[in-house]
Amino acid sequence: MSKFTVPKIKEPIQLALPTLDELNTISKIITPYVRHTPCCQMHISNTQLDLWAKMEIWQKSGSFKIRGALYSLLQLSKEEKAAGVITASAGNHALALSLAAQRFNIPVTVLMPRQADPQRVELCRQAGAAIILEDSFQALFHQLKVTQQQKGLTLVHPYDGENITIATATLGLEISQQLPDLDALVVAIGGGGLLSGVSYTMKLLQPACKIYGVEPEGAPTMHNSFAQGKCVQLDTIDTIAQSLSAPETKTLGYSVCSHYVDAIVTVSDHQITDAMQVLFKDMKLAVEPAAAASLAAIMGPLKDTLNQQRVGFILCGSNMSLDEFQKYLAK
Repeated sequence: MSKFTVPKIKEPIQLALPTLDELNTISKIITPYVRHTPCCQMHISNTQLDLWAKMEIWQKSGSFKIRGALYSLLQLSKEEKAAGVITASAGNHALALSLAAQRFNIPVTVLMPRQADPQRVELCRQAGAAIILEDSFQALFHQLKVTQQQKGLTLVHPYDGENITIATATLGLEISQQLPDLDALVVAIGGGGLLSGVSYTMKLLQPACKIYGVEPEGAPTMHNSFAQGKCVQLDTIDTIAQSLSAPETKTLGYSVCSHYVDAIVTVSDHQITDAMQVLFKDMKLAVEPAAAASLAAIMGPLKDTLNQQRVGFILCGSNMSLDEFQKYLAK
């Protein structure tokens, strides 16, 4: 499998992307509920970069996902709020939606893979979510449709939704304001909700900035979509980065990414654990595997491409148990 893939075709964009004025308005709507996280300079051994990280690991709920969850709930009608919402997620979106729903007293049902970090599952339960566990990601999304229809709940999809894409676009707005004149921005990909929103805003405000998406080798969903020029579904997923384990691409996210993302690279689980260890050793930061994927790409397949450049990346999440983190440090 090629580690560096550009979009084969540009799919017609499936939503009306917000103007800059609209983005500023959306940012103001969610500002009371989220943290304006800083961008911090990273001093990483064996790299020749002006390297900066957007610290969404310090965001409420421990990841960027709170942005889309909150904005989605704020768009619901009174009747939809009363009936409740539902989602499927390996953890970060599940936790973000659980906490956001708790904030607005909205019932929430969360489907999670049985292999999800037990700490994430428990935190969702403590926030008041009804939890349903499934054996695989494929079973997860099948049961999601069944339960949603049976109970009449509103779906807040972890990555395939206009409100999710629009809300994550506010993250790109912040990065552009905090880090002018970037040469490149590197973003991890789960289902593409983060990458689609951020890439659009960055190209709007910093059109010369190269946007690179990163996926695990064991879950190359967007990589395969770029290569084949269409949405794809994976038969198997095999990666330690649970938050980057979407089983399929959706038209909305893929269409936006095909226009605004310059290339996708993939990284191995070994490269991800190496990056986790480097972040802990050099910067004293404890992050989950998904958050380390971008640095893994910067240290690996993108190293020569980005040499001597001003580069940003998003530390997107930090939700993992101490036991899990220690396990990866020991590898």
